[in-house]
Amino acid sequence: MNVFEAVTDELRSVHNENDLKNLEEVAENYYRANLENNTIEKILEEHLSKEDMKMVYKLCDNFLTKEVVAGKLYYNQGFSDAIQLIIHSLVWSPVGR
Repeated sequence: MNVFEAVTDELRSVHNENDLKNLEEVAENYYRANLENNTIEKILEEHLSKEDMKMVYKLCDNFLTKEVVAGKLYYNQGFSDAIQLIIHSLVWSPVGR
């Protein structure tokens, strides 16, 4: 594990789950998407068998896992890029003409 992964893991562990805001209360588009997901889930439950619903849930779980992993990778890369920018800015000096 490199230093950037260690720092981001530590930052994540510092945040208490109870201190986080409910996304539905702070993001209108999240709230609407959640409502739509609930409606779609009810419709699917009415039309699909329990075995088919298990497959739908499995597909959703796999998709969510991919999105979480991608989000973590992008976050780590962005953090790494920011640190590199800060370091380069600190050591930069103008070239004499």
